Amino acid sequence: MKTLIERIVEDEQSVAFVAGDSFLLAYPEFLRYFQDLVHIERHHLVIAANFTYGWMPTMLRFKTEDIETAADVLNRAKSEEMISNQDILCLTHLVNNSLVGASKLLHFVNPRRYSIWDSRVYRYLHGGFSLYQLQRLRNYLAYLEVCRETIAHPTFGSVNASINRKVGYAVTPMRAVELVMFMSSARQGIPEMEAV
Repeated sequence: MKTLIERIVEDEQSVAFVAGDSFLLAYPEFLRYFQDLVHIERHHLVIAANFTYGWMPTMLRFKTEDIETAADVLNRAKSEEMISNQDILCLTHLVNNSLVGASKLLHFVNPRRYSIWDSRVYRYLHGGFSLYQLQRLRNYLAYLEVCRETIAHPTFGSVNASINRKVGYAVTPMRAVELVMFMSSARQGIPEMEAV
């Protein structure tokens, strides 16, 4: 059985992107939005939650009115401060009670530390899909650890460099490893709408 890094190295070779794809165009702009902000406020979070949901198959519904607390969590995540499990749950409760949505917000705020988590990534790692398991915080935290271990492997630098060439701009190692998983699951026939 292949190790995860062996699968990533092998699968990356087949990853291909369509020139002009809207998600390739939007991604660096989402990152820039947060990079240009000195301090994230309610106004910024409402806008960011909505553009994040442009990458999701469901419409955004705020599930809490505690937007200021969520903005504080994002400011701490942006500043490299370690946020708590409760902080991640705060973001999850804000955006449709979706851990996937929270992971995307965290990634856009700090793409070096947080990777996007969705059903395609889950399926790549686990071979099947369970919405219940996708929404479990412990599974997202385990995924982040797997990403850190994978990008620390000596062979991962070539994977990251190849992904950068393919997308046409530099992405963080966390984004590169997630893209390989996401795109490889797409090749395996997981429908777009299932990428919750």
